[in-house]
Amino acid sequence: MTEEGLTWAEQAALLTDYVIKSQTLSGLDMNAEGKTDTIAGVSISIDGFADLTERALRAAGSIDGESVE
Repeated sequence: MTEEGLTWAEQAALLTDYVIKSQTLSGLDMNAEGKTDTIAGVSISIDGFADLTERALRAAGSIDGESVE
């Protein structure tokens, strides 16, 4: 995040929109710092978000809603 760039909230919204539209994290390549160049304007670390989102998507696809491992 820079003073001229998008706010954290704006970057989080772009990230969320990407996942909602694609229904996957595929294509959301992250570097060793947990950052991505996939979404223009997003410079925040997204590794924690990606982990929780992956778990939620797996749980949503399970019959009992508990298959998050």
